[in-house]
Amino acid sequence: MRAPGRMPAETARAWGKVQKLSSWAGLGAAPHRTPLETATDLRTALAHPGDLRPLADAFARERYGGRPYEEDPEEQRTLIRAYGRLRNQLLKRTFRRIVTFGRRS
Repeated sequence: MRAPGRMPAETARAWGKVQKLSSWAGLGAAPHRTPLETATDLRTALAHPGDLRPLADAFARERYGGRPYEEDPEEQRTLIRAYGRLRNQLLKRTFRRIVTFGRRS
């Protein structure tokens, strides 16, 4: 059981992975960008990552909103799907960058 108001490790970890994968894919977020702005930037840059707002919104709400985290199984499923789609798109883009860079050498 989590302490009230404590951000769940899963959301923070997922958002951290999004930031790292984005950087590897050449789409790193500027430090001054909010999670929602970063999600909008990624959605624009990627072909079809799906709706990233739930993941960014959950992270921002839990990290900066001062509202206690409430476990909601439906929200968790939505976040897992959003993260999975985004992760796959970022990994594909990262792989293409590596392959393309390797061909130039």
